[in-house]
Amino acid sequence: MKKLSFLFAMGAFISLGLSSCSKCEVCTKDNSNEVRICQKDYGSNTTYGLALDAQEAGGYECKTAP
Repeated sequence: MKKLSFLFAMGAFISLGLSSCSKCEVCTKDNSNEVRICQKDYGSNTTYGLALDAQEAGGYECKTAP
């Protein structure tokens, strides 16, 4: 029973960890190419946020990628 609980806990931890690592936003704007911004491409959450802010300031609408 302890092994089953351990395996379940590890599976939950891994799936949560993977989902947080691949956070991406897709930014769209009429008559422009789609821009995809992924957190893993930036050194910190601050620079990732600044990249999103810059796209939105340029008229893009950013939404979480599926």
